Amino acid sequence: MISVTPRVGPVTDYEIALTYVGVEVTPPRGGVTPPGQAYTFRYSRFFAPAQWTINFFEYGESADPAKAPAAFAKALSGKPVKSLRADRIDFLSGGVLEEGVARHRFGFVAEGTVTLPRGDYTLQLIPDDGARVWLDGKLVLDAWERHESRVDEVTISGGTRRLKVEYYELSGWAEIRLDIQPRRTRN
Repeated sequence: MISVTPRVGPVTDYEIALTYVGVEVTPPRGGVTPPGQAYTFRYSRFFAPAQWTINFFEYGESADPAKAPAAFAKALSGKPVKSLRADRIDFLSGGVLEEGVARHRFGFVAEGTVTLPRGDYTLQLIPDDGARVWLDGKLVLDAWERHESRVDEVTISGGTRRLKVEYYELSGWAEIRLDIQPRRTRN
């Protein structure tokens, strides 16, 4: 048994790497390590909480984000139907994504600040239907066309960074997740 107790601080960051030598190993994603050869397995956890303010908006058919961007922008400039504060953006639902917000034809604008230790990071976005991300006022990730869930990534550097995310859902399954992970080198 191995026990890991992360230090208390603004960022959770640890990686555990263990090497096993013994009988043949077949890892979960395939391949085989023959008996007597080293097999290394890892577990890592990184979480840098952000200070997000998320404002939800609803829009009608005539304000489709891709087909009528000006009408959609106008919907986003109105009064939000719901606002919340969170330390992460991580929503997934086949029904109502957030209590008090319509199931279809809604969007949000999330603005927040995150402080990352020095280094390079991968900002990963998983949206369904569309989203875009600004970093310190510059558009860095544009996945605005309607699509099923997919992973989009961009490399960013550490420091105190201002983030803005715009997201929209037309209908069906709803998902939006933003993660920031260190770019680790493997031995």
